[in-house]
Amino acid sequence: MRKLVIRAALACITACVSAVAAAQAYPSKTVRMVHSFGVGSGSDQIARILAAELQTSLKQPFVVDPKPGAAGVISVQELERQPADGYTLMMAPSTVLAANPSLFKKLAYDPGKDFMPIGLICTVPTVMLVDAKLPVNSVAELIAYGRSKPLNYGYGSSTAQIAGAAFVKLNKLADATGVGYKSTPDGLTNLAGGQLSFMFADLPASQGLIQSGRIRPIAIAAEKRSVLLPDLPTMGGFEVTGWASLVGRATMPPDIAAQLNAEMNRILTRKDVADKLLSIGCEVSTTTQHEFASYIQRQIAVYAQKVRESGVEPQ
Repeated sequence: MRKLVIRAALACITACVSAVAAAQAYPSKTVRMVHSFGVGSGSDQIARILAAELQTSLKQPFVVDPKPGAAGVISVQELERQPADGYTLMMAPSTVLAANPSLFKKLAYDPGKDFMPIGLICTVPTVMLVDAKLPVNSVAELIAYGRSKPLNYGYGSSTAQIAGAAFVKLNKLADATGVGYKSTPDGLTNLAGGQLSFMFADLPASQGLIQSGRIRPIAIAAEKRSVLLPDLPTMGGFEVTGWASLVGRATMPPDIAAQLNAEMNRILTRKDVADKLLSIGCEVSTTTQHEFASYIQRQIAVYAQKVRESGVEPQ
């Protein structure tokens, strides 16, 4: 009897050691991180900062792979085509996990069931921008201008689409027309070129053109002002804040997801990394996996309300 107990105990210890060893062995090869928008977008910049840090700490390459288009659906499909082994991850924005369920009649995925939530990375402020050649320097001036001349606005994400439509409806700009783009940088290029009147976009993607003077920020759709643009006013309760996160396939090994959550949070709580993200306009926000899963569900409800208020019809 004693021998059986000893054998059982040894077997249990061996199994536990093997499980720990398996977790510690990850990653043993290159990890790919797909995301939903183009090169130079906010998602791209955030993904590259995080990937570089994970590569340094986990001693394996982390490669960023943009898969823009279809409001993030293409990137989700790319993730779903890969093995659920933790070697393909997704830098998932609020567009994919929170906004799309209210913008598509038949969404090709379920944010609550098709992903393994690893953790929140940061929040991303949305800025209202105008063509620098437009004789407009404030939201009030844009509204007045739009009531005398037709406006057209661009959007390169579901978050920006909701913001634009809500602004138009709230201010009764009946002649304003929305123009969708594959990715935010595409729309910003047209805004700078004079093809658009205004655009809501994430601050990371906008900074270069703002600094060059080709586009002008007139307000931030957030609760508080940005430390990067402290003179830029808020929109008086009109808030559309995006966020970025890391997910894997729903059936990826839970121990690998837990390892990534712990490592990502350790990285994000470093001041140098937080400062690097803040320099592009993002504020670090860390969570446990459970907290992040709950956050997704709350944000789905928040965006559903915003879509109803905006009048955007699901496609």
